[in-house]
Amino acid sequence: MKNLVALLLLSSAKADNFGKNEKGEYKNQSEYLKAKNELNEAEQKNKETFDSINQKLTDSDFILMASNQGVETTLDEKSLIAAADMTDEEA
Repeated sequence: MKNLVALLLLSSAKADNFGKNEKGEYKNQSEYLKAKNELNEAEQKNKETFDSINQKLTDSDFILMASNQGVETTLDEKSLIAAADMTDEEA
């Protein structure tokens, strides 16, 4: 990842023709494009996840379902703790 970041930083330098050939392409153009595409793909995956989370947070049905599951889980945990604290005679 450090190499990818370093490559992208070098390729975006503002100095005239820094790291470029006579055609205006980066001297390692294929590696630059490969790294840029990988970064864009990773960013797109994160965007899809972020969009999915935002959609769920605005869906009242999903929020209600999730909060009900949280209550049920809390109750189940309390029941298990209470059962574990019981003596053999109480059980």
